[in-house]
Amino acid sequence: MAELHGMKVIDDPDFIIIRCDSINMFMHLLRAGIKIPETRFVEKKELDRRTMESLFEELGTPLILNAPHA
Repeated sequence: MAELHGMKVIDDPDFIIIRCDSINMFMHLLRAGIKIPETRFVEKKELDRRTMESLFEELGTPLILNAPHA
C-alpha cells in the first residue's frame, strides 16, 4: 500500500507475496532453475501419522515439514 502512494518500502511487496506461500515460492524457484530439495505437497486432510511415516520412508532424513502459508 505504501508503494502505491509513492512511499519507499524496504521489502519488495511482490517478493513478500511469493515468500509467504511455500507452494508459490517453490514454483518460482523451479522456473528460475534453482536447485531445491525433493519436495512433496500434502493436503491438510492427509496430515496424519501414516502419511508422515511414508514421507520419511520415501525421502529419508533430514526432512522439513512446512505449512504452505508459513
